[in-house]
Amino acid sequence: MAHLFQSRLQILHLVAVACKLCEDRRPGLAPDGGQCIVPFGRCLPSRDTPAAPESRMPKPDILVIRNTRPAVLEELAQHFTLHRMDLAEDQAAFLAEHGPKARGLVTTGGFVLDAAFLDQVPQAEIAASCGVGFDSIDVAACSERQVQVTNTPDVLTDDVADMAIALVLAVQRNMIGGHAHVASGAWGRDGPMPLTRALRGKRAGIVGLGRIGKAIAERCTAFGL
Repeated sequence: MAHLFQSRLQILHLVAVACKLCEDRRPGLAPDGGQCIVPFGRCLPSRDTPAAPESRMPKPDILVIRNTRPAVLEELAQHFTLHRMDLAEDQAAFLAEHGPKARGLVTTGGFVLDAAFLDQVPQAEIAASCGVGFDSIDVAACSERQVQVTNTPDVLTDDVADMAIALVLAVQRNMIGGHAHVASGAWGRDGPMPLTRALRGKRAGIVGLGRIGKAIAERCTAFGL
């Protein structure tokens, strides 16, 4: 089968394509900008495998370790059997019951995906992290078990950079205090609030000059920092 989803949600596309495993794959790469940290080891049906009708094909089992966007989960549920570990009261028992049949893992950077966890999902072929970092994922353990790891770089680079500048402006210009000053009626009663300082001419410090750091630096330049 070709790509199953044409959604513009890159996270969904990455998770769906990686887990369902479309035909158009290259080792070490994921479609539309997604990054495959560990290339495919085991594979599901390839170009040479006749595809059964969609309605007759059993849905692959996916373990949802951490929650993600409702729209993403709704779309995934149409093509996969989702096992919502993130909603389970007893996650250990839930993992013991559903982990052995899970072929795909949906997680985020906030969950530690280590060798001990991977031992409980022996059929897993893909760990799709809906986020940029993979510090919490034991990539070596995944590689040893032929579990492909993907993340979603550049999905939110501009958005995070925009928010960083918005927060700088909010602090420098006391936007929260200004809102409270106007909302309380103090503006009309007591007059304008004290002046604040401009950004131009200040020096910005950025810890970590990766994709997001560079995007923030570009925006800082526009403000004269």
